[in-house]
Amino acid sequence: MLGIGMVWGNILAVLYSILSGSLPLHEMGVYMGTFNFLITFPQVVNVFLGGYIVKYAFGGSPVYSLVTAAVLFFVAAFSALRIKQD
Repeated sequence: MLGIGMVWGNILAVLYSILSGSLPLHEMGVYMGTFNFLITFPQVVNVFLGGYIVKYAFGGSPVYSLVTAAVLFFVAAFSALRIKQD
């Protein structure tokens, strides 16, 4: 569990370090706050709607929810390749 916690912390930190390298310094707080909101808002929505989505959209089979998450993960990973670093 210690290793998992270290990996998770690095995963979260890398996102912000990639973002901070491509932002103007005078607007970094606004962009970081917006980025943080865009990460946490889907998690909050999933808390309230995730069960209903699995039950009604995926017919009660949670494996389709995991497949959808994996597909969206790869879309996000390929989208991150478009970030320009200075």
